[in-house]
Amino acid sequence: MSHPIPSRVRQLLSDFCARKGLKLVSDPKIGYAGFIQDRNGQRRFYKGTHFDLNTLGAAEVSDDKAYALKFLKRDGFRVPESLLLYVAGKKIEKPITLQVAEFSERVGYPLFVKPNGGQEGKDVVKVRDRDELDGTLRDLCARHNLVLLQQAVKGIDLRIVVLDGVVLCAIERHPPQVLGDGNSKIEELLTGLVQIKSDDPRILRELAQQGLDFDSIPAEGQPIRLLPNANLSAGGTGEIVTQGVGQNHIEAAVNAAKCLGLRYAGIDMMVDDVAGKTPGYTVLEANAAPGLNHLAAQSDEDAKAVADLYEAVFLAMAQGLQLRMTDRQRPTAA
Repeated sequence: MSHPIPSRVRQLLSDFCARKGLKLVSDPKIGYAGFIQDRNGQRRFYKGTHFDLNTLGAAEVSDDKAYALKFLKRDGFRVPESLLLYVAGKKIEKPITLQVAEFSERVGYPLFVKPNGGQEGKDVVKVRDRDELDGTLRDLCARHNLVLLQQAVKGIDLRIVVLDGVVLCAIERHPPQVLGDGNSKIEELLTGLVQIKSDDPRILRELAQQGLDFDSIPAEGQPIRLLPNANLSAGGTGEIVTQGVGQNHIEAAVNAAKCLGLRYAGIDMMVDDVAGKTPGYTVLEANAAPGLNHLAAQSDEDAKAVADLYEAVFLAMAQGLQLRMTDRQRPTAA
């Protein structure tokens, strides 16, 4: 099995261990998994962006979108209406069952269809009518054991990263897009976008909703939305807005992580406005291992913010180990 190389996280962890007198042991080829160890032999493990912070049960539940939403709703959080389909990765000739039809009619279009256990926005599809729903379900049901049908919630996409009840970072996320230059076709504008694959069928669907296709030549400065989801790993962009987030959203994120038993989590929400002047929010999901590499790659300022965040995470993971430091109190990130 191949894994992305979390080079930034691995380097930050290596620097942390060097400063704190800890030994870092990891896979010598890519450093994807390993542990840190103090001079007494005590260890803390990591794999990718999973650290020895969350319990296994809490992490597993949060990775199961349907279960996480069920427990969040039980505790009074606003969540999107959802329907979980048990499909066992089989081809289904008539995916729109009575249950699916009733759900889509009651909730209304557009709807999101996604793998129940997926990450990084992979195979997340926004459907706008019954025909699109039928085709998307045929595709995803053949490739995934559990598929989630979910209400599309309007608003601003906000991820709030929480550690032990403290907000480390808040990121306003935007779907991937390109800007027209008045001369180039959209297909040409996509050239060089590393995280965007021009053969992704979702792009054509998203373009069609804007009355465009790959041969269209958008006007200079015209924004062209490429995908319906705002995951940075899928080509989206993020803006750090930690200082401007309303207290209502902060409390919702902190309490959502607590509800799911997560010390460390990225809580994804749709909000009416970031500042919370209109306090409406909907919790979309919780991520027990939020990835921040793509945010850090945007600018030096973002890279510094991510490094500061991971410093707090590493200190929390190393709690109880013998460190080379005068102050063992974990600082709170700005």
